[in-house]
Amino acid sequence: MKAMFREPMAIENVSSNGLHIVRDLELEARYGIVVAFTNGFGGVSSGPFESLNLSFNVGDRQENVLSNRKRVGGEIGIPPSSWITAKQVHGTNIVLVGEREKGRGGLDYSSAIPDCDGLICSTKGIACVMLIADCLPVAIISPKNHVVAISHCGWRGILGGMPELLLENLCKAGNVEPYDCFAIIGPHICNSCFE
Repeated sequence: MKAMFREPMAIENVSSNGLHIVRDLELEARYGIVVAFTNGFGGVSSGPFESLNLSFNVGDRQENVLSNRKRVGGEIGIPPSSWITAKQVHGTNIVLVGEREKGRGGLDYSSAIPDCDGLICSTKGIACVMLIADCLPVAIISPKNHVVAISHCGWRGILGGMPELLLENLCKAGNVEPYDCFAIIGPHICNSCFE
């Protein structure tokens, strides 16, 4: 399955209310689809979690994580109660989600989608969220049918073909062709930073 390559849209680092979020503003303006990548700044967490920790699963105080998620939710226009998150395992499992899953993992860790590193959704008003430290975040979008797929790609996921699987699953779910889609690769670790 091959996708066509095109020039990136207007990907920018947007600063607002102390947060710095990499966003594709043209995608938002043209199609109403938000793809955003946060960094670690602008939150309330302290110590080893400083400052914009969004994970309930690393030992940070739950109220700090909730506050951080509310800050991000305010900036992207979707509150954490409408987020869907996953219990990521560095694999290639991809789950199709929608209204029924709305809120899973958004306000706690226990309700997140288990054993999953990819989410596909076409339901408006839901944010599919993957938590990334240094792995490769990949978003694939089909503006034609408003289908969005996101994934957490560690080295195991890359070797397992996660980006290709994500595209194949999105095309099936959205009944679209690969050339109707485009991908956005988010910030990730570089070669010189690996041990």
